[in-house]
Amino acid sequence: MPSPGAIFTSLCCLLLVTAAWGEENVVTSSQAKDAEEAISLALSSKSQGASWNGFANYVRLIDQPDFKRIYQFAGKKGNLNKAAQMLAAADRPEVLIAPLVEIKATRTLAARALAAEAMMLRADIDKRTFMAEASEATQTIEPLAKAPKKTSKNKRKPKKQKDVADDDAKDDAKPAQPANADPRVAWLIDLLAEKNDDIREHAMIAAAQYGLKDEALSAAMDAVDDLEGAMLGARLLYRARTGAPITADELNAAFGKIKGAVPEIKRVDPVLADMLVRVPTPALACQAIGVIAGPEHLPLLHEALEHDDIRVRVDAATAIADIADQSSVPVLIAQLGECEWPVLIHVCRGLGRAPSAESIEPLIKELGDHKGRFRIDLIHALSSIAGSQFGRQTAEQWAEWWNEKKAEDFTVDPAATADFRSKNRVQDMSIVGALSFYGLQVPSDRFVFVLDRSASMRGDRIDNLRETSEASITEMANHVQFNIVDFGGRVAWFSESGLSRDRKDAIKYITNMPLTWGTRTFDGVEEGVRHRGIDSIVFLSDGSPVISQAPRWDDIFTATNMMNRYRPVAVWAVCFQAGKGAATSMDIWAGEHFGRSTNIE
Repeated sequence: MPSPGAIFTSLCCLLLVTAAWGEENVVTSSQAKDAEEAISLALSSKSQGASWNGFANYVRLIDQPDFKRIYQFAGKKGNLNKAAQMLAAADRPEVLIAPLVEIKATRTLAARALAAEAMMLRADIDKRTFMAEASEATQTIEPLAKAPKKTSKNKRKPKKQKDVADDDAKDDAKPAQPANADPRVAWLIDLLAEKNDDIREHAMIAAAQYGLKDEALSAAMDAVDDLEGAMLGARLLYRARTGAPITADELNAAFGKIKGAVPEIKRVDPVLADMLVRVPTPALACQAIGVIAGPEHLPLLHEALEHDDIRVRVDAATAIADIADQSSVPVLIAQLGECEWPVLIHVCRGLGRAPSAESIEPLIKELGDHKGRFRIDLIHALSSIAGSQFGRQTAEQWAEWWNEKKAEDFTVDPAATADFRSKNRVQDMSIVGALSFYGLQVPSDRFVFVLDRSASMRGDRIDNLRETSEASITEMANHVQFNIVDFGGRVAWFSESGLSRDRKDAIKYITNMPLTWGTRTFDGVEEGVRHRGIDSIVFLSDGSPVISQAPRWDDIFTATNMMNRYRPVAVWAVCFQAGKGAATSMDIWAGEHFGRSTNIE
C-alpha cells in the first residue's frame, strides 16, 4: 500500500516551473533549499499553485514546525482543506498532526487532516477489495490504520508552543495509552470531546474510515450528542467496522431528516471527482449496511436507490451488489434504463453476483440501447448468469442464445457463475470498441485522450503517435464524442468548450502539439478524469512523471482511487517504449479502473 505521504502530498503539491504556470517566477522543489524558503513561498506567493507547492514542501522538510505559520497558511481563503490534505500526506502525524490537536485554534485543521488520511487509506483498501473477486490469486489486504512509522522524526517530541491564536494551549493530562496502541485513538478521543461541530464531525468521519477498534474510542463516539451533518452516519459506519451492534431504529434515523445535512449532489458531475471527505449520512449508512452484509437491511438499500443524492444511490447499489441476495434482483432490474452510469456499474455487478434467469431479458434489452462503455458491464452480467460469454458481443447475439436456452428450460449454475467471475473482469469481455488505439478496443464513446508530449517523445515516438492517432480518430464510430488533453511541462486542451466530434481539427491539433520539458503525468490525468460528460480516459506515455503533482505511479493509483469513488472513470493505457516497470504500473492502474493496457516496445 502506498504510504500516506505518497498520496495527498502528491495530489496537492505542484512541482512548478515558470513555463508551466506563467504567473510568476516561482521556486520549485529543487530550488527550495530549506523549509524556511518553502513556507515563505507558501505565505507570500500570489500564485495559488506556487503557494500550495511551498506549503507541501514545508511540511515534508520541517523538523520542528512553526504552527503559527501553518495556521496562517490554513487560514487563507480556500486553503483549509488543502492544508489538511498536505499535513496528512506528509506521513509524519506525530510531528505534524499531534501538536495541532493540542493547540485549540488548530483543532479544526487537525480533525480535517485525520479525516483526509483516513479517507485516503480507505479508498485504497476498498479498490483492492473490489478487484479481488475477479482474481484467482490470493490478495493480502493490509490493515487500514497502521500506526505511524517509528522514524526518528516521529520519535522526536514536538516542541511545546503557545497557541497561535493567543489562546492557552490545551494541557489536560491524557490517559496513558498501551505501548502498542495507535496514537490516533488518543487524538480522536480528544477531538471528540470538543463542542465545535466541525471538529467533532471530522473526527467521527476519521474514526469511521480508520475503523480503529478501541473501547475508549467507541465510548467517545457514543458520547457525542446533538448529531449533525455526517455524524450519525459516521457513528453507524464506525460500529459496523468494529463489530458493534446497530439497531434498525438507528439505521432508519440515518435516512430521515438530518440537521445540518451535507449539501446534495443530484447528478453525475465533475465535482464527484473532488477529494470529498464529508458525504451524506445516508451514504455512510449504506456503507455500514454493506459492511454488516445483513440482508435484513436490504429494504433500506432498495429505497436508497431513489435518494436525491447520487452518492447515496451509488453507495446503496454498491452495498446491494456486495450482499448479493436474490431478493434484490427485481429492484436492480427496475434500475436498468433509469439509473445514471455510476449506479449502472453496480447494478450490473449485483445482477451478476446474484444470478437469475429473470435478469436475462432485461439485460439484453438494455444492451441493445447502449453503444459505448457500459456494453461490457451488461455483457459481463449476462455472461455471469450464463457461465460464459460464448463469444457474444451484441444484443442480437445474446437474444439468439436466450431463445435457444429458453426452449431448453435454462437454469442458472452457481458454480459456473462463480468460476466465470473469478477468471474474468468486466474489461476482459470481448467486444468491438468504439475506438481502436494501439490495439486496445476501447468500448467508450465519450472519452478524453490524455497524451504525453514531453521532450522524450521526440523523433520516431511522436511521429508514431501522430500517425496512429490520425488513423484511430479517422476510423472512430461516427457517434463518438471525445476531447484531447496533452501534457509535458504544460497541460493543454484541444477543445476548451467540452466534448467534440471534430475529427479534422483534432488530427491537426495532435500534428501540431509542441514538445516541452517535463512530464506532468497526473496533472494531465486529473484534467481528463474531471472532464464533464466522459466515462473513460485513453492514456499514453513513454515514461514516469518528472514534473508532476504525483511523482510516483503508486501516488497516481491512490489519487485515481480517490477521484473515482463516486464517478468511476475507466482508464485505458498505452505504455510507449517506457520499459518493464512503467508497463507493469500502467497495467495495474488500468486494471484497477475498468480498463486494460498495452505495451509498445
